[in-house]
Amino acid sequence: MSIRSTLLAASVGAVLLASAAPALATPLSFGFIGVGTFTVGPFSSDIDVANTSKTLPGSLLVNTIGTPGTAAGAGIVLNGPVTLSTYTFDTVDGPFVFSMNVGTLTFNFTDVTNSFKQSTTATNSGLNNNDFVGTISGGAFSGQAVTFSESCTQAAPGASINCSESVNSNLNQIPEPMSLALLGAGLLGTTLVRRRRRKVVVA
Repeated sequence: MSIRSTLLAASVGAVLLASAAPALATPLSFGFIGVGTFTVGPFSSDIDVANTSKTLPGSLLVNTIGTPGTAAGAGIVLNGPVTLSTYTFDTVDGPFVFSMNVGTLTFNFTDVTNSFKQSTTATNSGLNNNDFVGTISGGAFSGQAVTFSESCTQAAPGASINCSESVNSNLNQIPEPMSLALLGAGLLGTTLVRRRRRKVVVA
C-alpha cells in the first residue's frame, strides 16, 4: 500500500473513531445550604476532632449556581429543594455511600477523598472539611463524574457553626475526541514518511 493510501485510510479511521467516541462531559456546578441548624459531633456543640460525623438539617435549598444554562436544563433552580439519602456523613477516608436528588438528577457518592478536622478552641477556629466523589444519574448526565465538597467553620467555642456545600462535575477538561483522532493520524503519517525516507537513503 502506498504512503498516500495509508494516510487516507488512517484519516478515515480517525474520523470514524471520533464519531464513535463519547462527547465531552457537561460542566455542572451549584451550592446549597441547610434551613435550620447544623450539628457537628453527637455529644458537643463544638467542632471536635474526636467526633467523626456532621448532621445536616432535613431541609436543604440550592443557593448558588455556577452554570445557569446547564443547571436549568437539569431542573436545578435557585431555592430549589435538595434531598439527601442520609444526613450524617462519616468523615473517615474510605468507602462511603450516599445519594442526593436535585432537579431531575441523582448524585451517587461512593468515596471520601479528603477529610480534615480541627478542634475549636479559644484561640483556634474549628474546621470540618470533607470531599466526596461519585457519578450522576439522569438523562445526558448519566455516568458523569461529580464531586461533593462540604466545609464547616466555628470561630470560637459555643459559636455558631457555619457550613457550606457545593457540587461540581467535569472539573478536569478532557480533549475533544476529534482532536485526539486527528493528532493520532498526523503522528502515523509522520512515522510512515520518515520510514520511506530512510528506505530511499539506504537504496
